[in-house]
Amino acid sequence: MKLAIQRLLLSSLILTAASAAFAIEPAQNVDPQRHRNLAAAQNLVRQAFDKVSEAQKANRNELGGHAVRAKQLMLQANQEIKLAAIAANRGGAPTRPPFAAPGGIVYVPPTYAIPGPGYTWDWHAGYGWGWHHPVRGWDRGWR
Repeated sequence: MKLAIQRLLLSSLILTAASAAFAIEPAQNVDPQRHRNLAAAQNLVRQAFDKVSEAQKANRNELGGHAVRAKQLMLQANQEIKLAAIAANRGGAPTRPPFAAPGGIVYVPPTYAIPGPGYTWDWHAGYGWGWHHPVRGWDRGWR
């Protein structure tokens, strides 16, 4: 009985982690005109992410949690590629938004330094432009 409950909890935890990994996908936010190789690297990360997703579907998510961890690492690699592009811009923000902002939204460059590794300059519907981290959320208390 106790073992059955442990197995149920473990399988629900794995399914929750797998569904969370499906919800977030790597962004394609490096400008290919400015950083051709970094944009190509982001594209390859996205292709690898999609292939792991296909493997999860083909194996009914029975990959021991390794596919979920691999996808988390790919998201982290994608963020590091974006940070490399920002560093190549000499630490400044991109000159234009890395994605198409919603209609009527004007791109505003950051006024303060990036808070740490993994943050990207992004639009929040309630707060406007700010630094966002895929795990830690919005800087300065934005959630």
